[in-house]
Amino acid sequence: MKIPFKRAVAGAMLLVSISISAHAESIPTVIHAQDVPTLFASLSEKTAPNAEELRELAVLTFIEAANAPELSKKDVKRYANKLQALADASGGDPEVEAIRATFYGIQAREARSNMDALLLAKKGISALDELVEEHPDNGGVLMQRGLSALYAPSFLGRDGVFVEDFSALLSDRFALPPVERGYVLFNLLKGYQKIGDAEAGTTVKAELQALHVTPWSGLGADLSF
Repeated sequence: MKIPFKRAVAGAMLLVSISISAHAESIPTVIHAQDVPTLFASLSEKTAPNAEELRELAVLTFIEAANAPELSKKDVKRYANKLQALADASGGDPEVEAIRATFYGIQAREARSNMDALLLAKKGISALDELVEEHPDNGGVLMQRGLSALYAPSFLGRDGVFVEDFSALLSDRFALPPVERGYVLFNLLKGYQKIGDAEAGTTVKAELQALHVTPWSGLGADLSF
């Protein structure tokens, strides 16, 4: 039987941030592909994916692992090796490194004990905090840390982190386009729902509904406090 803490650490994270290096502050964007499996297969067949494709591959690899109800020890190692290979191929791209760091949550979910799960979770937290310190203007890194904090159990003390990171992404520094802004607002709304802050959540929900972006406005409409 799975230990509840381990499942809480991993969550059902949809980590779909992609950095755009042309900006001083890289803008996290949402993958718009209608057929995600086909996109994943197409990217996986590339012999020399470019920087953006490597980020997409890392995101999709993580999503595949996160969506699995359970992974064997061999599966966990295989996904970890894939993400490390993508990080190496990217030349240490901060966002790919951040996605690799979030995978410690999956490793924690599949750990054999609560102690092992806690150690893995803390390892991921440390790596993400270091990446944000080194790359404070990288929107993809902020998005990854924010999502990781959103799905971490509250006793780890990370609830304030997703508020900080998502709020930074919503500031004028990043000037997010509507769909990307909607994605961040939706996750911030989920965060306020998690911590039971109805007042802040209501404000975020109103802005999200006013954007009228698919699918985030619709998904946000279904969230209540």
